Amino acid sequence: MKRRNEVLVGIFVTVALIVGILGTLWLSRSGLLSDTYPLYTRFRWGANLKQGQEVWLAGFAIGTVDRVELRPDGWLDVWMSVEDKYNVPDGSIAQLRSASFFGDMAINLEPPLNFRSSVQPGDTIPAAAPPPTMDALLARLDSVSRGVSDVAQAFEIQMVREGGIQDLRGTIAATNRLIRQISQVAS
Repeated sequence: MKRRNEVLVGIFVTVALIVGILGTLWLSRSGLLSDTYPLYTRFRWGANLKQGQEVWLAGFAIGTVDRVELRPDGWLDVWMSVEDKYNVPDGSIAQLRSASFFGDMAINLEPPLNFRSSVQPGDTIPAAAPPPTMDALLARLDSVSRGVSDVAQAFEIQMVREGGIQDLRGTIAATNRLIRQISQVAS
C-alpha cells in the first residue's frame, strides 16, 4: 500500500510539472504573460513561415510570428507579436529573410530612412516583393552562362576559324611600322 501511494504521488507530481510547463509556454506564446502588441502582414504562398519564428526590426529581434493562416486565394495572413518596448516606425516594409542555413525564415521590418511616427497596435505592415528563390537564381545563372558560352563561341569563330588572329597580327605589325615612320619624320 505504501509503495502504491509513492507511485501515485510521483505520477501526480510529474503530470503537474508537465501541465505547469505547457501552461506557461502557452500563456507566453499567446501574449498573456508577455507585454506585446499585434501587427499583421500578408505574403504569397511559399513563404516558409511558421509560428514562433522571429520578427526583426532592421535585423534586431523584436518579437515572434504568432500565427500563420493559409488562405485559398494564394496568400498567407501573418499575425506578429511585437514586444511593447519596441516601436515600429510608420512606413516600414515587411520582408522575408533567411534566418538559418536550414531554410527557416524571419520577418524583417525594414524602416524608412525618415520617420516621425510609429505604427499602432493592430496595424497592417505592407509586404515587400519576395526574395528570389534558389530556382530563380539558378535559372539566371544558367542564362548568364549560356550568354558567356555564346560570346566565347563567337570569339572562337571570328578569331580562330576565320583568321581573325592573323588579321590582328597584321594590324599590329602595320601599326608598328606606322609608328616607326612617324618617329623618323618627327626626328
